[in-house]
Amino acid sequence: MRAGALLIAAWALVGASTLPALSEDDFDLSPEQTGRIHVQKDAKAIAAIPADFKFVTPGKLTVAVAPGGPPLAAYATDAKTVVGADADYASAIAESLGLQLESVPVAWIDWPLGLSSGKYDAVISNVGVTEERKEKFDFSTYRQGLHGFFVKADSGVTSIKEPKDAAGLRIIVGAGTNQERILVKWSEENEKAGLKPLELQYYDDEAASLLALQSGRADVIVQPHAQLVFIASRDKNIKRVGTLSAGWPDRSDVAITTRKGSGIAEALTIATNSLIASGDYARILDRWHTSSTVIIEGHNVPKTIDYFFSIGSPWSYLGLDTLEELAEQHVVEIKPYLATVIEENGGILSRNRPEVRRAYGTQDLKRWAKFRGNPLFIDGRPALSDPTPASFSVIAAHLDGQNWLQLTRVFQHAFWSEAKDIGKPEVRSVVADRAGFNGDYLAARENDYDVQAKWKSDREQAVARGVFGFPTYIYDTETYWGQDNLGFLANHLRGETY
Repeated sequence: MRAGALLIAAWALVGASTLPALSEDDFDLSPEQTGRIHVQKDAKAIAAIPADFKFVTPGKLTVAVAPGGPPLAAYATDAKTVVGADADYASAIAESLGLQLESVPVAWIDWPLGLSSGKYDAVISNVGVTEERKEKFDFSTYRQGLHGFFVKADSGVTSIKEPKDAAGLRIIVGAGTNQERILVKWSEENEKAGLKPLELQYYDDEAASLLALQSGRADVIVQPHAQLVFIASRDKNIKRVGTLSAGWPDRSDVAITTRKGSGIAEALTIATNSLIASGDYARILDRWHTSSTVIIEGHNVPKTIDYFFSIGSPWSYLGLDTLEELAEQHVVEIKPYLATVIEENGGILSRNRPEVRRAYGTQDLKRWAKFRGNPLFIDGRPALSDPTPASFSVIAAHLDGQNWLQLTRVFQHAFWSEAKDIGKPEVRSVVADRAGFNGDYLAARENDYDVQAKWKSDREQAVARGVFGFPTYIYDTETYWGQDNLGFLANHLRGETY
């Protein structure tokens, strides 16, 4: 399968204005769960369980699930059995590890303390990965975090893709949620643009929220996408008009959550990727009609290197392979931030530097290119157009869960080693296709609102965090500018600081 094809199919599904024809009968809420997907033991996952890991109950995987509502997790018709997509996934993970599932219903607010105190081995309950949570827990990703914009079936609102589409609308949102955080920013953007702000409304429960929507006191409701899909199938009186990443303007994943340093995350990730490879993962999501949250590959979520770079920076290109090697060696995540030169922080465009400095820069590039083993096309280099648009394809790949590092590498290699004019869309498409991506799809995504919103946000982050040149690496609040500082970053990753 071409890289990203599964995610492209999911994006096509989510982007549609209408939902698949579903009824409440399409969701099995019986306690028997005769249609649950069962899987075989995964020898590799079992072998990855640390020898010193102590399960809460020997022979069982004890998993906390918060029954917040179908189709993710809810009480069955017997009012005591937890069923749903997360419950099915917990069952599949337990079976993969050769264990029996012990499902523990918990209130959402209680899972962090219960996990930390050892009441359960893991939490599988739509827990989003955040920087704050990464300090306290380990994560193994298994779904995308996705929210939905839904309106009355006869509403005149037909599409919400960006802030201007929601200007002046009365929107129901949960207090203290990611959705609220995002919509507050959208409202601020609208006011800066001279548009009406959003009017956010808060209700105590689902029934009150839906009544407000149907009575006309509110225009839109925003909740986790899967829950609203279920409500739409049950009530037949709301429809989807848009979706929103839970990490807007970045992507956000949902993960199996375990105690910090427990060591079990690797086994859970191996099990997840085996389920993806076998097709059981897709069958579980399909059973609960949550395929719009599919991921291509699960991964452990470690600490993060914030990587500020430019496609047009040869120094970013020369340091990329070493950066990726360090990340793999020390099990850290690379989070991309793309921008152009930050002149307001003291960055200087190459064309504005004195000739003597440009000459030295060329000489230094040649030395480093030889040292890194990445030849550069410098002497006799033809005039090429601005490669910045390639950044938008990389952002699209990142947001869609594709291998943005590999796409960055092939774009920079084409530009700096082969003098390919990747500023031209037709050239970008060919280069991307050659590396196994869908170039036309990525090119079509470049002007989408979410891509441009992340591009804007990345620059704002760079300015706010004192970035002035590329590449810049930030780890544990320490900033390292230039690929020649990767040695110091490596020392930091080993625990040495200066």
